[in-house]
Amino acid sequence: MSAEQWMEQVRTIAHEVLSGVENVAVYGNDSGPRAVGIDLISDMGEVLERVIVSTRGEVLKPALAARLGLSAQMEELARRLRALEIPVEDTSTAWEKEVGAIASEVLAGTGHDAELRRDIEGHWWIGIELFDEERFKLRFRLLATTRGDVPLPLLTEKLGLSAQAAELARRLGALGVQPEDPPLPEAQAQLVAETLDGLRSGLAQGAYPLPELLEGHCYHTEWSEIGDDHALRKVLKQFSQDVLKHLDEESEWPEETEVDRLEAAFADLLEAGIVTQIGQGFTLTLVWESAHAEADKLRERGLEPWGAAVFTEQDIDSALKGDPLYIGFGGLLSEESSEKDARVGHAIVETLRKHGFAPDWNGSENSRIAVLPVFTWRRRRSQVDTIEKLTLGDLPPELVEQFPQLSMIWMRAEGMYLYDLAQMRSDSVEQLTLAHYEDEIEARAALPDVTALVKKRFPRLQTLIIKDYRSFEETIDLSA
Repeated sequence: MSAEQWMEQVRTIAHEVLSGVENVAVYGNDSGPRAVGIDLISDMGEVLERVIVSTRGEVLKPALAARLGLSAQMEELARRLRALEIPVEDTSTAWEKEVGAIASEVLAGTGHDAELRRDIEGHWWIGIELFDEERFKLRFRLLATTRGDVPLPLLTEKLGLSAQAAELARRLGALGVQPEDPPLPEAQAQLVAETLDGLRSGLAQGAYPLPELLEGHCYHTEWSEIGDDHALRKVLKQFSQDVLKHLDEESEWPEETEVDRLEAAFADLLEAGIVTQIGQGFTLTLVWESAHAEADKLRERGLEPWGAAVFTEQDIDSALKGDPLYIGFGGLLSEESSEKDARVGHAIVETLRKHGFAPDWNGSENSRIAVLPVFTWRRRRSQVDTIEKLTLGDLPPELVEQFPQLSMIWMRAEGMYLYDLAQMRSDSVEQLTLAHYEDEIEARAALPDVTALVKKRFPRLQTLIIKDYRSFEETIDLSA
């Protein structure tokens, strides 16, 4: 029998058993019918599908059937569909079936059917759906997950389902669900390896804050080339581990490193009017562009920079390999002369000597200055990760606490954001913006739990701002 013939047979039985019921629908695809339900249709013609019985003969939504006064009919429909033995492939995993059975058992008698969803990490979310008549949509309300947690305890209390959520968390956690971690295709695995190599190189160079490394300021494979969320999660997970390992290694460094002394020398040069750039580009052309941009900012503040001292990412790479670090220099004022360029060089050499170095330079404005003796390049992340405002983006949330000067965070209230918040900690953040909620109702539903969570993770938080995709925005004062 063809898929179309199976569809017609299921449609005939459904309309026979549910005679007189409006909006009966058969759901399926090219391989055949999969379920029967009753659609909700708005005055505007909008359709909400409500699956109730599968063609394998299961009543998937007994609570909905009961609310519609159709329990007996749906049981009969399930029996007759089961007898057909329609050859439809069962795509449900063993975990999904076990999780679904537990969820249905725990929620039995509550008037709600269990809804299962899967997050990007492979865990199951168990909740219920509530019909929003005004906006004609079904709203999912999360109760518990296979991590064994209740992410929104205050919301479940408001729903009157705290006991069920706690029982779900206990039983689901006891299952020990292990999300699948399939190996990547060879080409994709190579791209991941190349990306991690680039990130590790950028981490060792210490030229850019962590968010900038992840946004492509280090010369590694573009994220778009990876093209897969699973691959990106692998990269970010490993990168987070690499950062924490680097910080552990930093704790074993001497109290003062050569790079600490170099940065102190550069601070003196800046005070004397010489702009400094530490690896802000792969080539001298790029770092000089960065130096001129920095000089423009200083002029806007009323200062008068007259020279620059720069070196590139390539220079840092050479220093990491045990070669001398070379500093390029020159004047910044218009109509520069070789004599003025040489003045910058002499100022750099003199300052380096004051900080314990023995620079080697032949006195020519066309030659770079070698910083001697040769030293191991070790720059502290605290000197680099000095940002005050952060758009979370791809940065692993557990790394937020590595920014001691951070005062503001902006992030999307989507997907795994509750878990991202739970992994963050900062003693400096004073303002948090959660944007892109689906709408005001979703934002307000989560607000009590979100407020309780962020107060724990950000002790100095003063302001919480919540926004949806459209025009809703509310500022909550947490300073009291």
